[in-house]
Amino acid sequence: MTTSQQARAAHEPTAQSHRETILSYVRTFPGHTAAEIAQATRIERHEVSRRLPELEKAGDVTRGSERPCETNGHKMATWLPAAWRPPANGADTQARLF
Repeated sequence: MTTSQQARAAHEPTAQSHRETILSYVRTFPGHTAAEIAQATRIERHEVSRRLPELEKAGDVTRGSERPCETNGHKMATWLPAAWRPPANGADTQARLF
């Protein structure tokens, strides 16, 4: 086993915990950016940015539209639960209200 494989194996329990936390947050508050998710969950932004594509590949989340991030002001993709559908009446999501 290479050293990079060893490092990955050692980090996997933490990565799995982060995936679970991030997925729970996205399911509860759809439509946030990676930076906003990081701030809310207190997981480092680079870690959130690594885990979201993993969750996307697993079919748990999907990328939403881009918008200016309220954390850093940069235009960033938002993230949604894979099965999420916008409200039928056109009302904004809870994520946008706060």
